[in-house]
Amino acid sequence: FEYDISKEEETQLTEGYRAHAPAYSGDGKWICFVRNYDGTQNLFISPAPNGKMLDKKNIKQITSFTNGEQIYAPRWSPVGNNIVFDYSKEGSRQIAEINIDTREIFFIFNDPNIDFRSPVYTKDGAAIVFASDITGIYNIYKYDLINNARMTKESSIVFMQQLTNVIGGAFMPSVDSEKNLTFASWQTTGYKINELKDYTELDSVITEKNANYIRPDKLVVKYEQENSENSSLQKNKYDFLKLRNFKDDSVRSYTSTKYNNVATPLFIIPVLRFDNYT
Repeated sequence: FEYDISKEEETQLTEGYRAHAPAYSGDGKWICFVRNYDGTQNLFISPAPNGKMLDKKNIKQITSFTNGEQIYAPRWSPVGNNIVFDYSKEGSRQIAEINIDTREIFFIFNDPNIDFRSPVYTKDGAAIVFASDITGIYNIYKYDLINNARMTKESSIVFMQQLTNVIGGAFMPSVDSEKNLTFASWQTTGYKINELKDYTELDSVITEKNANYIRPDKLVVKYEQENSENSSLQKNKYDFLKLRNFKDDSVRSYTSTKYNNVATPLFIIPVLRFDNYT
């Protein structure tokens, strides 16, 4: 749906698409959205609706995922024909960028042991700002796309610049042209909206004040012991190591068979009622 603030009217843009996460291009001429079909999500684009339902003939699919991949929060670059988005397949989220013209996808961050999410471009399109739990606590980071373009995943992590240093968690960033940052933070009383004016990179300050977090091992010690071959403890009935490393696309194929009803479509349900007021 699209809501016109001045007219206080809403317009339905899609029907039957199971579409979500819409985003307009910087010039307002295009819109992208995520479609969920058969457990897999893909990215679609269309000319801007201009207050009308999108014409299905003009909607184009630009990703071709087929194995249960999920896409979150696509955002258009203010310059060029790129869209950045979250991506996940088995566990943690990663960050990818796709070129609309070539359909080429480049994974900016792709480490299964670290979560990266909610990327947005800076207003000049030269960098992205996003949330990550690289330290074990979600904070907001910045990554220079121009100077660090096409780095390996190991190198790209090195060049992440930390912008917040909260202890509860920082998520869903948004930035403006004057280097003001807004984000959601998790506190003891729930989620709060925060604004950080004229943000700066905190890496040197954090190091100087010894304010670094040490990322804990994700595997809970209790389960690690119960799944260890050398453990004297009775094994848990679940193999947590196997579950954690489960691959969705390694499930063997099954032969499909025709579905048959096991019950007649006719039901007879006798009901006996007593009226207490007669």
